[in-house]
Order: sequence, then structure tokens, then C-alpha cells
Amino acid sequence: MARKLNFRIEAKEVIRKGKYIKGAKGLSMYVLDKPDAGFGIITKKIKGGVKRNKIRKRVRDVVGRDISFDKGWLVFELNKESLNLTYLEIRQEIETIMKEAEIWQS
Repeated sequence: MARKLNFRIEAKEVIRKGKYIKGAKGLSMYVLDKPDAGFGIITKKIKGGVKRNKIRKRVRDVVGRDISFDKGWLVFELNKESLNLTYLEIRQEIETIMKEAEIWQS
């Protein structure tokens, strides 16, 4: 089970040293190879706390329920385009990005 990354230390390290993979629908990901599993979420330029928290919660639900990975730290970057994505679209986009990063486990 993946844990939440500490933003000040771990997530910033992923952003600085990790590989960046751009998604098609406003959802991108930074990946850093580590022996344990963890993830974080950053929202770029999304105004309005309710909207921002809603999309964060959807991504957290997808990663917690449907997506599994054993190793690596992931930081998902969301922007305005991702606000209108449904749960299923978010899941498919994360699957696509994780397959490109070669960390997808079916």
C-alpha cells in the first residue's frame, strides 16, 4: 500500500530528481525510483479550494482503490483541464501514465 509523501522533503525530491511524464488530460506525473511506495498530489493554478480539493480526493481514491504499485515515489500534477474528469477518466489516465513510466501492475 502506498503512503502519502511528506511534501517539504520527499515530494520536492521527486520533482527535482524524478522523471516527468505529461498526460493528455491535464494530469501529469513525476516518478522517482525508490524501494518503497508513496505518492503525493500537487495542483497547479487551480483556483477555488472546493474544486481543488474535489479533484485531489478523486485522484487519492483512484490510487488508493484501483492502482497498486510496490516501489517508487509518484507525484501527480493536476491543472485546470483535469477538473472536469470523471473517476473513470482519471483512472484510465493514471494507468496510461504509469504504463509509460513502466511501473504499472495489472
